[in-house]
Amino acid sequence: MQRLYDAAFARHDRAKAKRREFGECWARYITGHPWDIDVRNVDPSTLEILAIMREPAPVELA
Repeated sequence: MQRLYDAAFARHDRAKAKRREFGECWARYITGHPWDIDVRNVDPSTLEILAIMREPAPVELA
């Protein structure tokens, strides 16, 4: 039974480390403001709001 607990806690610890890595990578990515917002007037009563990605997200965030 102890082996099951040890394995569960090992997975939990690894998940904490991965969450931290993800957060650091995300922070680096958004620092450069990798997207723009564009608003277009389609007609007098309609606007389009577009999010334009200038830089794709790093594969580490997949």
